[in-house]
Amino acid sequence: MSADGPVDVEVPVLIIGAGPAGLSTALLLGRLGTPCILAERRPSVGTHPRATGVRIRTMELFRAWGIDAEVVRRALPVKSAGDMAWVHTVAGEEFGRFDIGAARDDGLQQSATPMTEVFCPQDEVEPVLLDAVRQHPSVDVRLATEVQELRPDGAGATAVLVDAGGSTRVRANYMVACDGASSPTRQALGIDVAGPGPSIPSVNVEFRADLGPYVGDYSAVIHWVINSRSCGMLAARDGRAYWYYSVMGGDTTAPDPSDPSGWAQIIRDAVGVPDLPVEIEAVRHWVMEAKVAGSFRQGSVFLVGDAAHRFPPSGGFGMNSSIQDAHNLVWKLHAVLSGWAGPGLLDTYQVERRPIAEFNARQSWRNMALMASTGIGPDIVGFARGLEAEREAGGDQPLRAQIRDAIPLQSPHFDALGQDIGFSYPSGALISDGTEPPMTEDPQFVPSGAPGRRAPHHYLHQDGTEISTLDLFDRSLALLAGEQGEAWVTAARAAASTRGIPLRAFRVGTDADLHDPTGTWAKSAGVGPGGACLVRPDGHVAWRTGESANGDAHTTIGTVLDTVLSRQSD
Repeated sequence: MSADGPVDVEVPVLIIGAGPAGLSTALLLGRLGTPCILAERRPSVGTHPRATGVRIRTMELFRAWGIDAEVVRRALPVKSAGDMAWVHTVAGEEFGRFDIGAARDDGLQQSATPMTEVFCPQDEVEPVLLDAVRQHPSVDVRLATEVQELRPDGAGATAVLVDAGGSTRVRANYMVACDGASSPTRQALGIDVAGPGPSIPSVNVEFRADLGPYVGDYSAVIHWVINSRSCGMLAARDGRAYWYYSVMGGDTTAPDPSDPSGWAQIIRDAVGVPDLPVEIEAVRHWVMEAKVAGSFRQGSVFLVGDAAHRFPPSGGFGMNSSIQDAHNLVWKLHAVLSGWAGPGLLDTYQVERRPIAEFNARQSWRNMALMASTGIGPDIVGFARGLEAEREAGGDQPLRAQIRDAIPLQSPHFDALGQDIGFSYPSGALISDGTEPPMTEDPQFVPSGAPGRRAPHHYLHQDGTEISTLDLFDRSLALLAGEQGEAWVTAARAAASTRGIPLRAFRVGTDADLHDPTGTWAKSAGVGPGGACLVRPDGHVAWRTGESANGDAHTTIGTVLDTVLSRQSD
């Protein structure tokens, strides 16, 4: 069956790929009631740990989606997620440790967000997302299904879905390609990728072994192993018996992936226990690189997640950026399909997300350069031999001193609150008020309610229940006004109603719709007692004013909504 011919199924959105990006896209569409098909070539999800860190912004989204508690339950216990260790072998000499918790400004973090990051491998996150997706009948989940014959055109796209039962010709208004770093969809569309640094062949070895006697009660989440027989990154899946090892240096094409004995020996050399029982679960070859697609959209097809960008694991922004791509795109797709936004709104997906991907690619590569100062670099095997030679020689040990001195410099991997929740969209579905965006190359987090920024977290009381302002931004737009901003609230409700736009509007203050016990929200949001701000469903500020409403408030809000949503003026 080809894409030409009669259509078997019509659907608003076809999602290709059920990794974190595809699952998040499907879940968000399902929560909004937008019908979609999620097609995944694998027979199941959660087949590879890949990423391990779930950043704060992603945990905030999981909170909104009601899955944060389950992700925390599946995450590494705190005692196994507090350190990174540099070792000759896991059971042998330790060169130094980095305390991940100590790298953070806990006071700043606690005031900035109700959530904290966790270490939860991707193979645990994906099943949680899939379970949540399946709660929504508007999502048609099709595993073990290949997408073939993709043909976009000016009015949508057609594809053939092939599974064990045969072929189905699907017509969609929009297709969202979440089909990974090698993305057949991106390649079929002829979209190139580019970025800093070379492509580095890598190997992940997933295995089981009881390392409890060697890691102790407080295992590191990552052990960087530096010895001449085995160099790599040992990452905890449960901190005791389940692990994966990213091999570094040497010939990454050997041993034979089909021969587990060679890989088991590499693991034993990394742990430093010659007779360690090791069960190899999988050996996966992959390419470490920092690449960003030249375009995130071609007509009716959007690239999301690794299909649009790929980062080295240094810094942990790959999976997180992928989920946040979906969060940015889906509300816009829903708004256009529902008729309350103009099609131009979809152009803002690339405008907003591609610069973030480019920055994260550069920052990940910068983190790799920092890591190289500890010996974890292109010549790691040579560095390991030097460490062993200086130990044999005794006396001065400059390479060990180099590692010790370089370990404190690794804080940008973890002290990244600005990169995580402080990034800004300088343009897109927003109206700038002239506020300068935060520094990009060395971002420091400063809470801000400026357009383009994530709206600041602030605890409020709603009907006697404590909430975060973040809990207000999910399935609709929200207008928040100061205590004296009743006219803005009235105007927003009226303007949204006449346009069919889902919007909730509140006054915030010590005596208002939403009770502010500290009386400081208006100042932190930058609106003052008489001003207001409009926040998008993805939690980013679209517009704000510090001025009190006047007789033109309805016209002003109408113009704001039409501009932000790319609508023709009513």
